[in-house]
Amino acid sequence: MKRKVISALLCASMVATMVGGCGSGSNKTTEKATEKATEAATEKATEKATEKATEKATETEKATEKATEKATEAATTEAATTEEETTEKATEKETEKATEKETKKKVETETESASKETEKATEKETEKATEKETEKETEKATEKETEKETEKATEKETEKETEKVTEKETEKETEKATEKETEKATEKETKKETEKVTEKETEKETEKATEKETESESETEKVTEKETKKETEKATEKETETESESETEKETKKATDAKETEAESESESETETVKGTIDLSKVEAKEAYHFEIVSKGFQHQYWQAVLKGAQEEAERLGVTMNFVGPNSESDIADQVQMLNSAINAKPAAIGLAALSTDACNDALQQAKDAGIPIVGFDSGVPGAPEGSVVANAATDNYAAGELAAEKTYEVLKDRIAAAEGSVRIGVMGQDATSESIINRGLGFIDKIAELAEADGYTVTVEGNDKYVQDCKVEPTKEAKVILDVAVPSQVTAELSATDCQTLLNKDDTICIYGSNQHSGEAMVTGNENLQKLGSGEDQVLGVTFDSGTVIKEAVKNGTLYGAVTQAPVAMGAAVIDLLTMAANGEEVADVDTGCQWYTADNMDDPEIAQNLYD
Repeated sequence: MKRKVISALLCASMVATMVGGCGSGSNKTTEKATEKATEAATEKATEKATEKATEKATETEKATEKATEKATEAATTEAATTEEETTEKATEKETEKATEKETKKKVETETESASKETEKATEKETEKATEKETEKETEKATEKETEKETEKATEKETEKETEKVTEKETEKETEKATEKETEKATEKETKKETEKVTEKETEKETEKATEKETESESETEKVTEKETKKETEKATEKETETESESETEKETKKATDAKETEAESESESETETVKGTIDLSKVEAKEAYHFEIVSKGFQHQYWQAVLKGAQEEAERLGVTMNFVGPNSESDIADQVQMLNSAINAKPAAIGLAALSTDACNDALQQAKDAGIPIVGFDSGVPGAPEGSVVANAATDNYAAGELAAEKTYEVLKDRIAAAEGSVRIGVMGQDATSESIINRGLGFIDKIAELAEADGYTVTVEGNDKYVQDCKVEPTKEAKVILDVAVPSQVTAELSATDCQTLLNKDDTICIYGSNQHSGEAMVTGNENLQKLGSGEDQVLGVTFDSGTVIKEAVKNGTLYGAVTQAPVAMGAAVIDLLTMAANGEEVADVDTGCQWYTADNMDDPEIAQNLYD
């Protein structure tokens, strides 16, 4: 029985060891719990086994008593049957002894058997009780340790989450506080500037009023003097009138000459703005030259305006030209073929608005080797073989993109400040190959980023790889202002309109900028069903480039907020002038044909209206 109890204790110890191995962080606690559990289980099992053994022993004693009684009765019966035989007393004694021996043997045998059964039962009961108690104690200890570990882990996770939430709340509060401080500072600066301007204006008005009063007093004095002297100077009146007329004529002549000089100066100034750093107003052709001009196409009215300017200037100079272009601005191979044909025609000079400079490089080198000068226009021909392109007549497209960004940010500034989350500004480019389109996009992106960062916002650019890589903006996660660049796989109105709709359907989009007429018209088309473009607080601001009937009408009715227009007619004339100077063998230089910002408020002004083609 002792061996069985020891075995049970060893099993309990092994179980405790296994449980301890499962939780390396709480070995000591588990061992103590196991020891206590084993002791308690052993005590209980021993008590129960002792009780059962005692009960069995009691039963055995009763059985022995019964067996003794039976044996006594049997012996008594046998003795009764032999009472009559007095002579057999010795036999009776022997019989009694034998009976007692047999009885003792039976009792002993039955007692041993009962004891063995009792031991086995006691051992089994002890083992079961020990195992159950050990399991219960082990489970309780394990549960307690698990609960403690879980509580610790939960506390740590709760602390981390609390810290994150606190950090975010702190950032938001900091941003709000910064915005408020910025607004207050801006208001103070605005007040100061307003006060200064008001003071200056007041001073100017005071000076003007003083001057007028002085002049009025002077005139009054003169009139008084004249009236006073009338009577005394009658004799010399005719001579005075004659001298006065003579002086008046001189003054009039001087004033007329001054106005003519000022007009000439203004005219020259305007010419420099449109024509550039060289004087194109006095160009004359030494011969009746023939020029080949390869444009980007005829699908937009912009190119028709360039053609118009070129035709008028060619007629004025007495030269001829052949103006061609591919059907689409994605037909690069067609344009290269047209350029090769132009070189084979052996003109005096060639004008080129390249769709892709890389694709044209071989032809440009061929023209240089043949001694044919090339003048770039619109986007120019950047990266051309050295010496092959003598000059460019084009808008400074990067600066034009910056102009669009400055005017756009003036309207978006307050909306960005009021937005709780990030805001998205879409940038639509018809391609990622044309230098003019790329530069207008990059100028817009870089300037918006510069202005937003100056106001304390983070900026990032996503979308087309060309623009993402070439812009000045470093990628930033969770930026306040997102510039999203969309470029179609092919230059088609349908694909560009789809790009516009994709941008309009993004919840955080507050503005879309289209970098040429194609993109601007696609914005109008993409908005037809969605009706999200407009200048309202809950609408998407639309800004674009160039003009044309569709864009002009959209600006006029408020669908588009505004646009940048070039001077395409002046550009066409400048190309012919530069081609003529190059054919004459004269020195030429790049010409910036300029750009202007227009909205519904100023599009009818004469200076702007002249560049808004249909």
